[in-house]
Amino acid sequence: METEYQTKRGPEQDALVHRGQMITPFLWFDGKAEEAMRFYTSAFRDSRIVSTMPGPGGSVMSGTFELNGQEFIALNAGPMFTFTPAISFFVSCESREEIDSLWASLAADGSVLMELDKYPFSERFGWVGDKFGVTWQLMLTDTPQSISPALMFVGEQKAKAEEAMEFYISQFPNSRIEQVERYGEEDQDPAGTVKYASFLLNGQRFMAMDSHFDHQFTFSPAISFFVKCRTQDEIDLYWENLSAGGREDRCGWLQDRYGVSWQIVPPVLGEMLSDPDRERAKRVMDAMLKMNKIIISDLQNAYKDPASATESEDLTITRVFNIPVSRAWQAWTDPEAVKKWWGPKDYTCPDAFIDLRQGGKYLSSMRSPEGQKFWSTGEYKEIVPGRRLVMTDSFSDEKGNIVPASDLNMPGDWPLQLTVTIDFEENDGKTTMHLRHEGLPPEILQDCKTGWQQSFDKLDRELK
Repeated sequence: METEYQTKRGPEQDALVHRGQMITPFLWFDGKAEEAMRFYTSAFRDSRIVSTMPGPGGSVMSGTFELNGQEFIALNAGPMFTFTPAISFFVSCESREEIDSLWASLAADGSVLMELDKYPFSERFGWVGDKFGVTWQLMLTDTPQSISPALMFVGEQKAKAEEAMEFYISQFPNSRIEQVERYGEEDQDPAGTVKYASFLLNGQRFMAMDSHFDHQFTFSPAISFFVKCRTQDEIDLYWENLSAGGREDRCGWLQDRYGVSWQIVPPVLGEMLSDPDRERAKRVMDAMLKMNKIIISDLQNAYKDPASATESEDLTITRVFNIPVSRAWQAWTDPEAVKKWWGPKDYTCPDAFIDLRQGGKYLSSMRSPEGQKFWSTGEYKEIVPGRRLVMTDSFSDEKGNIVPASDLNMPGDWPLQLTVTIDFEENDGKTTMHLRHEGLPPEILQDCKTGWQQSFDKLDRELK
């Protein structure tokens, strides 16, 4: 069904996709980024690995590659996120030979979502997950090969495809909705919702659809969209607008109101991180790890001046627990649950008081094997049930009065107040928990990491 959005496409529109790509799909792999890049560039025509950034021990930390002239980024970053079909890549194929060959490559050791076959909407179409978990929709068309990200709005986001497209095209220049086909009364999905749509963001083509089926997946940060911003004004604009109603994360990452992940990043950051002077690159990395929104001037200061590096550090830990997110959330917010795991090995938690509201306070104690109590307190700054906790963290007395770390003979130059952020993600019934403890003295960082890990070991045992 054609709608008011329907437009004719010609070569000049298709060429826009390749001209000055502003938005780059960013793929998060668990140790297989280099293997994946080689696999994809062997499967698609006009493809190459453009550059790589070294990691520890001669490994590849990240890389930029092109498929049919379109840019992608791959990152080796561990098992925290997994690919889901909520974001796939739609590939137009010009001939039967082309689609069959590409299908054979992508389906090898993968999983088939829809067999390559004839359907009412296409002479030849298939949907497949490759051996890395990335999903691809292949369709025989009368146009040259092209690759477009395809967003499927399911679960809490169902029936929001059109709203999301309107939002996205309002954020980027040279953007518009090209075509919308809606479900009819004869379809299983509600009539009027989006069956298929295409839209342009800064000349780059994206696809969208709604699905009311009970899919056991949703959008995942394993695929995000990397937005190249040349100036701080651009960063500020996209950061503020895309994060509105969503969530701000570290290192230029955010989730928009629909759960789609974006990275708002200046290209100069990659240039600094690739500097042959690894000490310079490390200073930039350390500065970036302390940021939510990227501040170009702070990166430049860290790059140029060693003295600009702060004397405090942030601790980050990611753990996966084999429980639903509701139980992980309870472990942090129910005082009786907190008492069962809070504190390092051989420490107990006899006291825990929680006023779970923004501006509310908590107060807890840890008792050492020798019987000494260490009290801590803080204020809840952000509460997103089942998704995020942000709170301050301070040493205190038993009444909740903040005391300096020196009163407890703690080594290092501690600030009176630190910040703890915990983010929760659920995939396949498991909860990935990301902790960030900000402002720690460098000399105590490893001890704090050990303490948190031992606490999480206790939590894991308790939850089992």
